[in-house]
Amino acid sequence: MKKHKQEEKIKYKPRRYRASALNILIGVAVSFVVSIAALVYQNYIFQSTTKAFREELNIDRNALDYVDAMRLNLAKYQSGIYSLQIPGSDRSGAGEYLENLKNEILLDYEDMGTYWKEDSQNAELYANLGERLNAYFENTSADINNQLSDADDREEGHITDTNPKRDEKAQIDGIHEENSDSDSTAISLALLADTLTDMNLVLDERIDSSLAVMEKNTSIWNTAFPVIMAALFAFGFFTVADGFIINYYLQNHDSMTRIGNQRYITRKGGFLYQCRKLQHYSIIFLNIRDCKYINTTIGNSNGDMVIIRYAQILKKLIRGHGYIGRMGGDNFLLCVENDYLDTFLSMVKEIVIPISTGDEIRNIRVRCRVGIARTDYDTPYRELINHAATALSQAKSQSEDAVVYEMKLQESFIREKEVQGDFKRALEAGEFIPYYQPKVSVATGRLCGAEALARWLKDGEVITPYYFVNSLERSGQILQLDYDIFDRICQNIRKWLDAGLTPVRISSNFSKLHLKNPEEFADYIIDTVRKYDIDGKYIEIELTESSGCEDFELLKIFADRIKRAGLGIAIDDFGTGYSSLSMLRSFQADVVKLDKSFLDSADAKDERKNKFIVDIIQMIDHQEEKILCEGVETKEQLEFLREAGCDIIQGYYYDRPLPIEEFEKRLANPVYEA
Repeated sequence: MKKHKQEEKIKYKPRRYRASALNILIGVAVSFVVSIAALVYQNYIFQSTTKAFREELNIDRNALDYVDAMRLNLAKYQSGIYSLQIPGSDRSGAGEYLENLKNEILLDYEDMGTYWKEDSQNAELYANLGERLNAYFENTSADINNQLSDADDREEGHITDTNPKRDEKAQIDGIHEENSDSDSTAISLALLADTLTDMNLVLDERIDSSLAVMEKNTSIWNTAFPVIMAALFAFGFFTVADGFIINYYLQNHDSMTRIGNQRYITRKGGFLYQCRKLQHYSIIFLNIRDCKYINTTIGNSNGDMVIIRYAQILKKLIRGHGYIGRMGGDNFLLCVENDYLDTFLSMVKEIVIPISTGDEIRNIRVRCRVGIARTDYDTPYRELINHAATALSQAKSQSEDAVVYEMKLQESFIREKEVQGDFKRALEAGEFIPYYQPKVSVATGRLCGAEALARWLKDGEVITPYYFVNSLERSGQILQLDYDIFDRICQNIRKWLDAGLTPVRISSNFSKLHLKNPEEFADYIIDTVRKYDIDGKYIEIELTESSGCEDFELLKIFADRIKRAGLGIAIDDFGTGYSSLSMLRSFQADVVKLDKSFLDSADAKDERKNKFIVDIIQMIDHQEEKILCEGVETKEQLEFLREAGCDIIQGYYYDRPLPIEEFEKRLANPVYEA
């Protein structure tokens, strides 16, 4: 149970990413927009702050202008009063001029109120200014009236100047001394000047403070701007760089196994080819054997876990000696150093992977097939990949663990493509026909059945299945061929019946690909037999052992449907796989066909081998199933099988596969001469 918990901890959960050049462009655009927005916002804050201080500064300066204007007007006003005291001065319009100045000063005072009433300190200064202006104007009003009155008297001759030769300044000083009211005027003027000075100081202090703050803000902005720009640039740079890194990883690595993918291994091999280093490597196309069987046994999720761990093991084994990429599914492409190739192949021949299935740990033995392409200086890398794939296809068709590419494999590959490309035309032209190889009763020497074998009549030549069946199997076109041949078999049986010939049971071969949908497959066979109104006793369906390797239950479903319909079942190639006894036990067959390899192993001098064959025949006989042996070619083989208890033989000893015309002659004369 402890192992099971440890197993659960390392379960891999695939991470799914999506990345492309569009994602990077979006990241760049977002970074740019964020950067611009941040700058605009920061500039808005700076401008708003600066604007507020600038507005306050303008208000303070306007207030200072009012103070300065009032100083100037008061100076003019006071100067006008002094001029009245100078003997001989022109006093015409003086009163009106001073009155206008006074009104202008009072208007300035009222305008200043909007600024100076804001807080208590300013309001106090403003109130003092108003009081002192009133006091000043009250004092000066009497002086002005007196001066204007004296001036009128002088003009009428009532007052004479006692010292006309005094200079202007002395006259003014004399006037101040002579007028008792001048002291109070001077005091009020001095107080007024003090108030204006205080106001001036307040405004100067505020203006200096605003200027200092604005200068500080400007300095901060000038310092912060490059820092902000650098930070935003760094953010954008690392965002784009991160996007490129993630995008590169995802484009070059398999999302499930986290090893290199097809793009990665293709680019890596291309780089080695460009650097003239590829000749030091071998290209390997690797495929996991029986992957469907593994998925069926332990489930698809655990099957994925097997592939993930297998990929990681391959990556560790090849580290420092080559490169690996997953081509999809259970296929891998590797570049392996030539010096390390044999060592690597020996290590990957069988790898044990522990997998948790419920409450137990199962050790899954994973084997592989490989196609190997030797490199040279001239062959392009992509062509070498095709060579390795061709070698792998050959390994699958020959059930080999490893096949090294040779030129003849390429010729075989080209021939296979030609077959697949020409198949549709040949099928529509009716070039595929059944030949019939007789089956003969050992006891009577009489024709008791036949096996239908496909032939291709192409350009006047009869082509055997060896040339085209495997190619059509790999492309899936074998399904159409099987149905076409079976339809022709039923046509021929109907023809023989109509002609008065007595047919024998004809066995037909079908690819195991049909068993993916066993019910539909069985329905087609039954419907075809009924379409031609044929008795089921004339039809026999041959099932090979390999048909049951991937999904034995589907095979049972099909066999049960066929038996219920009254058709015969034969187990072909018995003894060549590991499911022989399972098939015998699972359903009742009419005939069991011993593979030719059994007969080839018989030896008159080796009693042990002969006894083994006899025991198998007797075991099948006890199952109440007839025994047929293929590949009988000699009289000695026939006699051996007769003594062993074999029921039916098939082989060149009696007949080769016959075209329909010759087979019909055999139907008319079914007894073979001894």
